[in-house]
Amino acid sequence: MSGTIRPGVSSLFQTATQVVNTAKEIAKTVSDQVTSAAQNAASTAQSVFEAASNAAPLVDLSGGTPAPVQGPVVRDGSPATALGWANERLGNTGYDEQCLDFVKGAYAIHQTAARSPEINFASGTNNAIGAFNGLEANGKIVPPDSGIPLRAGDIVFFGADEKNDMDGHICIATGNTAADGTPEVITSGYPGAPGVHLSSIGQLSEESGPYIGHTTPELAFAEGTWPGSPEARPTSTQGATNPAGNAPQAWNNTCGANALMSMEAAVDPERAAQLAAMSPQERAEYEGAVLRSDPENRFTLGTRPGGTTQGWGTYMMKRQVSERFGGEATEIQPHNRSQAVDALTTQLAEGKPVAIGLAGHWMSATAMRDGESGRELLIHDSWTGTSAWVPEADLRQPGSGWVRTHFPGAPFEGAIQSLVAPGQPVLEPGSVYREAEAGMLEGVRAEMS
Repeated sequence: MSGTIRPGVSSLFQTATQVVNTAKEIAKTVSDQVTSAAQNAASTAQSVFEAASNAAPLVDLSGGTPAPVQGPVVRDGSPATALGWANERLGNTGYDEQCLDFVKGAYAIHQTAARSPEINFASGTNNAIGAFNGLEANGKIVPPDSGIPLRAGDIVFFGADEKNDMDGHICIATGNTAADGTPEVITSGYPGAPGVHLSSIGQLSEESGPYIGHTTPELAFAEGTWPGSPEARPTSTQGATNPAGNAPQAWNNTCGANALMSMEAAVDPERAAQLAAMSPQERAEYEGAVLRSDPENRFTLGTRPGGTTQGWGTYMMKRQVSERFGGEATEIQPHNRSQAVDALTTQLAEGKPVAIGLAGHWMSATAMRDGESGRELLIHDSWTGTSAWVPEADLRQPGSGWVRTHFPGAPFEGAIQSLVAPGQPVLEPGSVYREAEAGMLEGVRAEMS
């Protein structure tokens, strides 16, 4: 069983790469400069771009689509690869009413029979409650009243109930806190809520049955059958919450709108309350309206479930941030990783949220803190709909792979190509763009239906 599906999740994992559709985009990809002559040079620039690489070209920030995934996640039994594999299947209906198979697949338990016999054979019942009973009999279940918090990758159980046909339910904790204040999980679907999606302990307790405990790889897996350790567990997502609510982008080209919404919520409590209170359906509608809120640039909603529709580039992000916040936005295009992190931390230290531009994708950063190993930045990824406290050292380390480390399942490289921050960390009360959103909602709803 599971909670309500977030609209548009099934659109999120296209592998096609969009060749730049506008002159501004193509000029950005080829020379990182946007010129007024770009429209006339479109076809030439495209040819130069494609000839420069033997592989499928990565799309620049204006394209609004991710870099291609370099092959599927290899499941080694660790929480990181389990969550990466599960995130790749958001929207997949092949595991509907097959929650045990979903978790076994995420941890490759069926491929490594000795990894967790209790889960693999489920006490001969082949359902979630059978797996729970086997683990509990061997002292491998952490009860709900233990006071031990859920960590990313913990395996979560719900009791046998009429709501789940007495099979129980099993899913995986993400390490995040959901909008209802309870731990977030990633779960397979069921009638009425098909497809792999994000839910919460609170939601599933209402829709599936009582939460009866969890297990961990340390407890459930045989020694030597997984590469992790308690110290190596991904914990950067714990306590990391998007001020606008953790939600993946609803369309393939709304990463910029999703990132902007978190930036607005970070500086304005009323905006945060407005966004966090939205249902998944309303959130998707609103995100589409934000995408199209500039009256001179009516973007088209991304196709679902696949497609490569144009999203915001750096020019449009700067324009949006300038109009919605106080003062002219600051645009930074760093020459290297060190410059990028210096600029990012400087803006955050001034209380300004920052839009982070990767190759073909937008993320956002909204806060900093002192962590156990140094300064950490609160970063939100619109693709996976997750947030993490990312150590500054990871951002500075060449080849650290910080995106995939802290946002499992996100198919992007970590090179920061541009940053956009507001002139002042306050919202403009008379924003024309926010007023335009209300007028765009009906059109978005019509297209969604």
